[in-house]
Amino acid sequence: MVGLVGSVKQKQQTGNGFERTSVAIVRPENKPVASHSKEHSTDLYTIRMSVADWCAMEDNARQRNTEKHARKALRGHLREPSAAHAMTTAAQLPNGRLIKIDGHTRAWLWEHGLLTPPESVLVTVIPVSDIDEAKTLYMHFDDPRAAETLQDRLDGALREHELVLRSGCFAKLYGSSLRVAHKMVFPGRQPEIYEMVGTWKPLLLAMDGFGYGRVMASVQTVMMVGFVAYAGSPMFGGVLDFWNTFFSGAKSGITRRWLPAEALRYKLNIEKAQGAGHQAMDRWMVYTAHALDHHVHGKTYIGKNDPKGPIEDASVLLKLAEQAKSRLQSVSMLDLASMVENYLSKN
Repeated sequence: MVGLVGSVKQKQQTGNGFERTSVAIVRPENKPVASHSKEHSTDLYTIRMSVADWCAMEDNARQRNTEKHARKALRGHLREPSAAHAMTTAAQLPNGRLIKIDGHTRAWLWEHGLLTPPESVLVTVIPVSDIDEAKTLYMHFDDPRAAETLQDRLDGALREHELVLRSGCFAKLYGSSLRVAHKMVFPGRQPEIYEMVGTWKPLLLAMDGFGYGRVMASVQTVMMVGFVAYAGSPMFGGVLDFWNTFFSGAKSGITRRWLPAEALRYKLNIEKAQGAGHQAMDRWMVYTAHALDHHVHGKTYIGKNDPKGPIEDASVLLKLAEQAKSRLQSVSMLDLASMVENYLSKN
């Protein structure tokens, strides 16, 4: 954002009868900021509108889980009504469409009668060149007291990409699992979570269709990388059989012989009960990769000391990541999703 070291104000009537105050942004050298186009001004302006009109305005695509944060805000900075609550910000696209930049939480609370509304709302309108600029503005204007977390950004990314996941496994998609899985299969510069969701969307939708139950982040990560590594391959049926065994709770029935998924469940439950300890996610990812590898190769475990931990056999997780990276050199996430859906249609 450019610093407001100077401004020129002009008052005029808008088409809907609101009084509009324009503010020309001025650079430090006292030159106006360049317009996005000849027709599209960059002048800020303010309008006064009803609370109902503000609530009805389109939310920003990157808005997080509004209801969750609204209830938290009632215990914090929105606990008492304030004159400052009547001041909000919106972005205006070249076609005149308005999109909220802040004030989502207040709008939700006003609509649900949980916060006393002001008589009207004073909206600072910032003209933008496109929807992406409106999304970027949201990141700068979001209330710092709300302390947006990785999971908040993931909620916003899912909303932006209109991705609704319904299974127990992926309805609770962890930001940490997506970020780690992405880094494992796409090494190098890591994009924002918003771009990651767009990349993984086709495969996440395909995986969601299996209806798996809820899992911890480490297991979810290995599941995602495993689907990239094996989807469409001759061993993909073994991967699905592993996860079906894991979620069904099936047991081997042979003394001292443990199915890999059975042993994994046991080991994870024991460690959670005893306390996760240091680097639990890394350790549990290795357990999961080790068990998956054993299952697809037709192996079982003997006794209760398997699957192995990271010090003993981290190479299995690294091998899975390398296999996934290799797949993505020749196919896309959309291709992989099609392979999964094709397998389902034939089985």
